[in-house]
Amino acid sequence: MASEKSPRLLLQCVQELYDNLHDGEEVHEAVIDSSNGSSGRRHAGFILARAEQLLLEVRNQLDVPYSSKDNPLMVRLRDHVHEISLLLTGTGLPEPGDGGTTLHDLIQNVQLLNRSVCTTNDPTCTVQ
Repeated sequence: MASEKSPRLLLQCVQELYDNLHDGEEVHEAVIDSSNGSSGRRHAGFILARAEQLLLEVRNQLDVPYSSKDNPLMVRLRDHVHEISLLLTGTGLPEPGDGGTTLHDLIQNVQLLNRSVCTTNDPTCTVQ
């Protein structure tokens, strides 16, 4: 089975983590339209921005401070997951070898974090 490396899967994993940490379920649109609205095109970058919004909401609700947007988006996503994981599980993410991160790494890390806080036996979490 090929590993999934799409921004959409990362958003889905972050959404599952967000939902597991909150009461009730909200349905979120997976893709956010471009802000100018004239092109009608949809961009993967907006999916990653939505994932960051959800992670920032979790950080804020856990009182985990965040003040810098100087880093690239992928590095910020990794930092959000690292800080949330450190608080909830006591274990942060291992340092990436080259200082960067990939979608594949982020998806695996969010899935691992999600399984550590998941309170239901969700068949989507089980590989058979």
